[in-house]
Amino acid sequence: MKTYIILSFLFPVFLFSQSERLSLLDSQGEMPFFLEEIQPSNFFIPEPAESVRGDFKYNRKEHHLYEIYRSGMVTYGDSVSQYCSDLLEKMGFKNQVYCVKNRYPGVFSNSEGSIFITSGLFSQLTNEAELAFFLTRELLANEKGLRQSFGSKNKEEKTLDNIIQKLSSYSFELEQQLDSLAFDFLLKQAPYSKNELAGSFDILLYSGLPFYEVKVDWNYFNSDLVYVPESELLFLFKKKNFDYYKPERYKPNIVSRKKKITAAFGVQPAENPVESYQLNRDYFDQASLLARRDDILNDIIQTHFLEALYEIYALESLGKSSFYLDYLKAQAWLGNLEQKLNLIRQNQYNDYEFSDNEGALFCRFIRSQPVTSLAALTIRKITDIRNKYPEIKSFETLYEECLKLTAKIPGFKIEDFRKETYLAYLKKNGMEVQKIDPSNTDNRKIQFEIQKTDPFYLFVLSDLVSDPGFISRYDSLTRSSYIENKRKTSQLAIKSFYLRSYTIESKAQQLLDQENIDAISSLAQIPLLEEKIKMDATTAYNRKSVFNATIIQSYAHNRYKKTIHPVLSEKLIDADGNKAESFCIGKYENQFKPRVRGIYFTGLFVVPLPYLIPEFFYSGHHSLFASFYFNSKTGQMEGVSYSQFNDPCSKLIFKNVFFRSLRSAYPEKP
Repeated sequence: MKTYIILSFLFPVFLFSQSERLSLLDSQGEMPFFLEEIQPSNFFIPEPAESVRGDFKYNRKEHHLYEIYRSGMVTYGDSVSQYCSDLLEKMGFKNQVYCVKNRYPGVFSNSEGSIFITSGLFSQLTNEAELAFFLTRELLANEKGLRQSFGSKNKEEKTLDNIIQKLSSYSFELEQQLDSLAFDFLLKQAPYSKNELAGSFDILLYSGLPFYEVKVDWNYFNSDLVYVPESELLFLFKKKNFDYYKPERYKPNIVSRKKKITAAFGVQPAENPVESYQLNRDYFDQASLLARRDDILNDIIQTHFLEALYEIYALESLGKSSFYLDYLKAQAWLGNLEQKLNLIRQNQYNDYEFSDNEGALFCRFIRSQPVTSLAALTIRKITDIRNKYPEIKSFETLYEECLKLTAKIPGFKIEDFRKETYLAYLKKNGMEVQKIDPSNTDNRKIQFEIQKTDPFYLFVLSDLVSDPGFISRYDSLTRSSYIENKRKTSQLAIKSFYLRSYTIESKAQQLLDQENIDAISSLAQIPLLEEKIKMDATTAYNRKSVFNATIIQSYAHNRYKKTIHPVLSEKLIDADGNKAESFCIGKYENQFKPRVRGIYFTGLFVVPLPYLIPEFFYSGHHSLFASFYFNSKTGQMEGVSYSQFNDPCSKLIFKNVFFRSLRSAYPEKP
């Protein structure tokens, strides 16, 4: 039965493929009670947290849980949630477990005893014993009634990571107590060994590093058309301080906890470690694979492209190749090039690149490439994937976007790339065809000669630069006039607005009355189509979660300043069921924000201000609005508008913003 459950999650019918689905951690079945009355927020983005004074009316833990619920990142009935729930049932507990799609390795619970585990934790697990350890710790914390401390009075960035960290943390003394209780309980009640359980701490110590450590086979970059000599990598090893990232430096408390538990229970390294499972091992592996795939998706949404590329490589190296990974790979290569061109916010160096693992080597190599070489490699990778799936429109869109990006690269000319392969180049110049040995001086000289005569020697596009059809298309895509005039007038389907619980449903519906539709139609001079789609609660929840992920991606990539090709665009269109060529999704939400303005200090004088009203500490609202325009044929986001106001919710304000954003996405005809 469990095998059937897993296969049903792995192989649902999906727009791109009959065997895969774009989002693999969708909710299934009956919605849990704590989500029934909560609409997922459309704007769960990093922002300054409310002050402590602003939170005083809430139970602090319940307030944080509410933020988790409204994020739309909680999933139920998926394989990760189901595996955890089945394991607890096997151990004699009745608690239900739910997955939270987030990279931070956390476990927490609500007052009803439901347990929440992040995909980031599950993706790092090596075996079932580690999962049982983390779940048992949280169950015992509930049983003991242990209380948590939720931070200082200082403001901090409010992100999903920070909230999950708060909910998953106890004081250092309580953490040690829970470690010991969970260890003792599992050694008596479950078939796990001390070594298996002790490995749980390694997940916390190395949570910022790859879930798999796979040696890089440099033929990954090589083919009949591409050659990357391994000696290119040697300088990367010499330039980094591998002692920079040490758990003792960054996570001393966890190091101390591990030392204490291993000493207390006499844990000794095992020569031949054995893993024990109360459930099926294949069941665990499949759930783990889904969590890892979803984390790669989150990496791309949050602009961590290099990490995503290595994780994809690691899965493929272990025989986990799939359409889904190819899709994410194309998105990650394109995003990495956009990041190199500063079109997407550039992240600082990450944990991968400060360590000495293979993921660090992989990421540092790609990051070190000049933009011209990186562009050629990106074209190579996306072209190969596009040719592999000629029927998939998203790959065609990504391919066109990749080619158009090269128009922004100074000095990039497609004709500069060799028309012959590396092997042909060696033969033409009288050089022997042989494996490049980095330790061989003569071979290094050969490399140097090639580099001297050909600045783009790493990445060969011989099949493309020799194809007149490709050259003609490349020229048309990179002409500025084509880029400017690409958008054409099309049908537009207007979808309903999604609201936070603070707003009234009827206000949104009034925005779509016939008067407004006529006004929009006249303004944009395009026909309009409004569709009403009936769906069950779970389908609607998954649909809103996709919208939320798209909005988070647009914020993370460029703060809503530019249109993007969302990583979930195909799924968004599939979920929406839209028949028009283009459609608009308009959204706004209304949040209470503390605005303390009762007293001003001017020099040595205190000036009281006349804000002595019942809403002294809650004067005004913080309103957010966004409208997104998608092309349902290509998945391309054609336009985006984002505004925020400190004024109370106003129908007129939102209607005017909606009109302006529509005019921006679909300009009036001259």
